[in-house]
Amino acid sequence: MQFLLTIIAVLLAALVFILGSMLAHFAAMSKRGKSVSAVVFKKSDIEDLLAEGNTSAAQNAARAWRGAQPKNTTAYLLLAKATFQLGELVETKRILEELIEFSPDSKFAARPYLERIEESLVKSRPRAVE
Repeated sequence: MQFLLTIIAVLLAALVFILGSMLAHFAAMSKRGKSVSAVVFKKSDIEDLLAEGNTSAAQNAARAWRGAQPKNTTAYLLLAKATFQLGELVETKRILEELIEFSPDSKFAARPYLERIEESLVKSRPRAVE
């Protein structure tokens, strides 16, 4: 009888361990899934704000996202886009240069913005009066 109780106790302990491991695995999977959909959701929210013309709110949301994920290139690009739309050209240029510094591959995504900023800055420079 004692032997049978020992076997049952070992089987129950193994079952609890297996169930605990499975729950931890599913919780980790769920957490990763939520973070991915939160990123997609946040990106679409900011793009919606930009499309609606609510540029200041989009800039604030992108700035908060960049603060939470400082190496997220999408957050930087959306922040640059909002900042550019607000006419803050020098700040936009600084954001894009910072992005390129930590992610050289993003240079291709940032290039169109940088070119437009340079064009705008050249046009806005004071000219000598003749």
